[in-house]
Amino acid sequence: MEELRKFVEECKKRLDELFPQATTNEQLRSTDYGVKLTVEKDNLIFGIFAGKQPDIPTIGYGSLCSGDTTRFEHVIFLDYDWINEWMVREELAYLVDKYRLSNFYLFYTRRFEYPQGGPFDRWYGNYQAVCCTKLQFKEVLKIIEETHCDWNYKTMPHYSRYKFWFLRFIDKGEVEPPKFFELIPDKPINMDRRVSQAHVRFLETWYGVPKLPYQNLDGSKEILMSRYMTAKR
Repeated sequence: MEELRKFVEECKKRLDELFPQATTNEQLRSTDYGVKLTVEKDNLIFGIFAGKQPDIPTIGYGSLCSGDTTRFEHVIFLDYDWINEWMVREELAYLVDKYRLSNFYLFYTRRFEYPQGGPFDRWYGNYQAVCCTKLQFKEVLKIIEETHCDWNYKTMPHYSRYKFWFLRFIDKGEVEPPKFFELIPDKPINMDRRVSQAHVRFLETWYGVPKLPYQNLDGSKEILMSRYMTAKR
C-alpha cells in the first residue's frame, strides 16, 4: 500500500505540472485493492487508480459461442460483487422480460446472511448469472450496461485480448468455486430462443443445473476456456 501511495503522489505532482493553477479539491480513497485519487482543477475532474496486480490463478469459460465465427455471437455473462440478493433476482427477471430471453442460471460465489435485515436485505454477496440465449456482441454490451454488475466486469472486453467475457468455475485461492442455486424465472420461459448447446451442456455437466426443454439448440460442442490471474475478491 505504501508503494501505491508513492505512485499517487507522483501522479499528483504530474498533474500540478500540467495544471499549475492550484488544486480546488482532492480526494484520496484507499482499499485493500488499490488507491483511487480524484483531483478537481479548473472545473475539470481527473481520476487516477493504482491497483494491485492480480496474482491468484483460476480458470474460466468464455461467453463467445463456437461454430460460425462470421456471426461472433455470445451468451450473456453477469458478475455481481457485494450486492443485495433481491436486486439480482429482480434485475434478471427484468432482463428476461424486456429482451425476451431464456432463463438465467444464478450462482453465488459468496453469500452472507444479515440477521437484522428485512425481506429485501437479509441476503447479500457475490453472484454470477448466465443466460444461454445467443446474441450479437453489441446486443450483449447493451444488456450488460443496463445492469448493476461489477463495473470492471462490464469493461472486461476492452482490456482482454480475447475481447469477451469470462466466468471462473473453479476455486481461486481460498475462495470456493461458484455454486448454482436458482433459475430466474423458476419455470422455463422463451424456450424457442436460439441458445448455445455447448454452454448448456457445460452447465448441466459441471454444475448439475436443471435440464430445460430448449427448442432451438445450435448444435455447438465446444466452449473456450482460459487460465488467468484474478484478484482476491
